Amino acid sequence: GQVDIIVYDNLFSTVFTTGESDKKILAPVESTYGIISVKSKMGTKELDNAIKGIKDYNALQRPRAEPGSVYIMPDLMLKGGFNIGLSSTNQQNINCIFAFDTTVASETIKNKIREAECIDLLVVPGKFCAVGRGRSEFGLNNGDQPMTSYISSSDQAIATFILFLQLYLSRNRLIARDLQGQLVWLITQSKSIE
Repeated sequence: GQVDIIVYDNLFSTVFTTGESDKKILAPVESTYGIISVKSKMGTKELDNAIKGIKDYNALQRPRAEPGSVYIMPDLMLKGGFNIGLSSTNQQNINCIFAFDTTVASETIKNKIREAECIDLLVVPGKFCAVGRGRSEFGLNNGDQPMTSYISSSDQAIATFILFLQLYLSRNRLIARDLQGQLVWLITQSKSIE
């Protein structure tokens, strides 16, 4: 489906543009960190549609890190028994909803993002920033309570959203596909033309 904002890697990954007039891009999923669904006025129907779009994005198959490996760059991996303070590479989609305004009660939002289990952040500028699922790359707590299904009411909602997004991006690493291996597989599956 169509996505409003794609947070993608422009340094190491190939991203295709469809032209000057429509300014759309095509980004292979392994080139993306996450998505942001933008709603001008979010009611329950718009929230449900955003969640469905995010679930569709999450269903895309990403390359998996090999056990005991660390990806320095998407296509450069260290593997083996290293003791230099590096943790295994983690790649998990960052899924956000940005609504300029909403008619949905905060308790309903909290319940829907908890049930969806795929929303990281939902922000309404000047009103609140909702933190959804727990992220495995760090443990963030408010006192002794994990910050999952948590809503911070604040006129600083945008700043909270940006800081969370930066934190998620700094802990996430992309993993490139084995394009050469895929090409060899495709060729071996096709019929030879004599």
